[in-house]
Amino acid sequence: MLLSIGSTRRALSALADAFDDPDGAQPEAPTDPLLLRIFAGRQRLLAERAALQAQAAERDAELQRLHVEREYSQAALLEHEQRWQLAGRVADALFWEIQPGAGARPPSDTAVYWTSSLPSLPQPPEYFGLWSERLHPDDRKANLDALARHLEDRGGHTPYEIEARIADNDGHYRWFRIHAATRRDEQGSALTTVGSLRDIHE
Repeated sequence: MLLSIGSTRRALSALADAFDDPDGAQPEAPTDPLLLRIFAGRQRLLAERAALQAQAAERDAELQRLHVEREYSQAALLEHEQRWQLAGRVADALFWEIQPGAGARPPSDTAVYWTSSLPSLPQPPEYFGLWSERLHPDDRKANLDALARHLEDRGGHTPYEIEARIADNDGHYRWFRIHAATRRDEQGSALTTVGSLRDIHE
């Protein structure tokens, strides 16, 4: 009986040491049924711990990969914007881009992305609706109709090129030449429209 108690204490002590140091030497599996259940429970906990550590390592690796991709994307975007700005200065024009959507006329809240600005247009309109509002009333319909014909032509044969008056920040109208082309999907639907805006006022 004393031998059994001593053996049990030694087994419990070994299990306790193993719990204190999960990464240390593994104790031998006990023969006592109760101790064997405790030992098996410990093994399950260790397996779950190892699985959680593996998941954490995978998550950290994925976060690191996403961080690298994000930095690469930001660098590529910055380089793209700088090229646009340089091209705009060389061409003495503004370049703009919109994602027009499925309709013939882009929604008013469609964002307009510009390369920079012009002295005659220091604050280009940030949304399509604001752009339309700054067109001269006599030119607005012709401009919107020309854009609609361009976007609706799934074959991409109808150009979008028009001259129109646009109000500057002080409300004075100046003549600009607007030109654009559209990237389309396989069905001909408009994806992205990229264009230029050149001040031709005399």
